[in-house]
Amino acid sequence: MIIYASEVAACIGRNSYTSVDAMKKKVWERTDQRSYTAAMKRHSLSLVQDDLPACVNLNAAVACDAKDIPKQVAKILTQPVVPVTKHTIAAAKNATDVKDVIRICKPTVKLDEATDKRVNKAIVDVMEQKMKEAVSVAEVKQATQVSQSKAIESNKSMAEANIAKQATESRQKDAELARVKAAEMAKARSAQAERAERLKRQALINEKLRVEAKKAQQALAEKARAEAAAKREAEMQIRRLEEAAAAQARADELVRQKKAELAGTQALLAEKQRRAELERVATEAFITTAMQTAKVKDCVNLATEVTGTVHKKRGIAGEDDGVRAYERYVKQKVVFKNDKFFKKYIAKDLAVGGRTDGILEDGSRLLEHKKRVNYFYRSNKEKIQCCVYMAITDIHVCDLQQELRGEFEIETYTFDADMWNRICDSLKDFADEVFDIIRSPEKQDALLQV
Repeated sequence: MIIYASEVAACIGRNSYTSVDAMKKKVWERTDQRSYTAAMKRHSLSLVQDDLPACVNLNAAVACDAKDIPKQVAKILTQPVVPVTKHTIAAAKNATDVKDVIRICKPTVKLDEATDKRVNKAIVDVMEQKMKEAVSVAEVKQATQVSQSKAIESNKSMAEANIAKQATESRQKDAELARVKAAEMAKARSAQAERAERLKRQALINEKLRVEAKKAQQALAEKARAEAAAKREAEMQIRRLEEAAAAQARADELVRQKKAELAGTQALLAEKQRRAELERVATEAFITTAMQTAKVKDCVNLATEVTGTVHKKRGIAGEDDGVRAYERYVKQKVVFKNDKFFKKYIAKDLAVGGRTDGILEDGSRLLEHKKRVNYFYRSNKEKIQCCVYMAITDIHVCDLQQELRGEFEIETYTFDADMWNRICDSLKDFADEVFDIIRSPEKQDALLQV
């Protein structure tokens, strides 16, 4: 188990901002992730984040004037915890299981009860909207299939109409050809009869009148039959033309109806596509709402971290200036500026460690830099932290430098062995309690109820 120098004061109950129970949870998670995760799942709790999510923007608060920090912190508290990007929205849209939607849209931090209910309700709305969108897409696909089927039927009908038209034209040509042939045959028969009549008159002069009369009767009868046949043929031709015209009219009407049906189907398809697009946009809006429901202020473990995190980042941002000012003050270079980790074992399974803000080049003393916002002050937390740094580095002098709006104040501490022994005893007791928690599910449950 390792405890960082910045955590020591809280672990032994000397930090008014962080409770001992909160530090037990933090050190327990760091020491035995498996038992911590199992206990959290057993209680259906979200794993608590140590830091603010990367999507929470602290830049304005870190860079602003000190008097504007409360205003900037208030803005941070209203920022959503879940990042809303085109990638997260696409992931939520493509998720098929409600667990995946929860994983994407719900922050992995403990929320207050009211916000947790709102987030869950928003996620339910997302799933319902996704179902509506799926129905709209299915309707578009079905309408597309119907439109394609009707287009095929329309093309088939038009092809059949063209075939019927060609058949009608063919019949008309056949009828015209038959009429011409009938006229020619009638003319040939008439010429043959005249030739026969002349031969008979020459051969049978005596029977001229009788034969002539008989032939005349036969010619009249033949002529009557020819005229009747021609009349019947003309009537049949007229009927065929009328039938062809009626068939063509029916084919044209069928094509017109099919075109009208196809136009209606295409209009329906366009409407369904428009509705599907509206449902898609609505789904993205529901997803965005779900992601933006939980704000930083609603997260039990994050809301209290904002101010501290802002001050910590402001301190780190201004640390270089503070170290340079200190170097000018002591007329000596500072080394190991947060780039070396020191560690010291105080028991078999317990170590204390940390990174110093700096060490004088001659190794004679440490530097601990603090950037203040409102006024200079000294607290047991800083005194304990300096004592821990002196113990783990074996450098027994530490300068606590405070910076306030460009002004500096330095207080020098020397190593206090009695204080260090008391700190070690308290940390060992703290570590024993954490190890007991790791071994005992009952104590884990009790701590998680706090």
